[in-house]
Amino acid sequence: MTQLLRILNKNAKKEKLYHKVCFEVTHHGPYLNIPTMYIEVGSTEEEWKKQKPAEIVAKSTLELLGQYRCEEDMTDEVPVLLGVGGGHYAPRFTDVVLEKNVAFGHMIPRYHIDAGNIDDEMFEKSLQATPNAKAVYFHRKSLKKSQIREYKEWFENRGIPAISSKDLPDL
Repeated sequence: MTQLLRILNKNAKKEKLYHKVCFEVTHHGPYLNIPTMYIEVGSTEEEWKKQKPAEIVAKSTLELLGQYRCEEDMTDEVPVLLGVGGGHYAPRFTDVVLEKNVAFGHMIPRYHIDAGNIDDEMFEKSLQATPNAKAVYFHRKSLKKSQIREYKEWFENRGIPAISSKDLPDL
C-alpha cells in the first residue's frame, strides 16, 4: 500500500495531474479476512469519468506488481507502523511515507475514537491485521495528550513502541 502510494505520487507529478495523492484511513476494516486496498480517483462521478487519472492508477498498479507480488517480497528493513489520529484523509501519514523509509498498515482516525468505536478489541484487531508492525505513530495534533498517554501505554504493553518522524530514516 505504501509503495503504491509512492508510485502513484511519482506518476501523478510526472503527468502534472492536479490530484493530491493521499492515504485514507482504515474504514472498511479491519473486519475483512484478506488484505484489501482501495484506490479512488476523486469523490464525484465527474472525476471518476476522467481517463488520465484512471490510467495513472492502472500504470502505477502494474508498476508495483512488477516490483512486488506480495508482502513477503518487501524487505524487513522497512518498519511497518500503525497510525492513530487524524481525519478520514491522512495527509500527515502520507507525508511521513513520502519522506521517510517506513510503511503504514492500519490507520485509525480520530473520528472513530471520538465516536467510541475504538476499544482494546479494535486496537488488537488492527495490530493483528498489520503484519510485521514494529511501532505506532500518533498524529499528535489531532489527539488529546491524555489519549496519547493511554494509547501509548496500551501499545507499549504489547511490545509496540510509539515513534515520531524524527526517529525514522529518510528515504
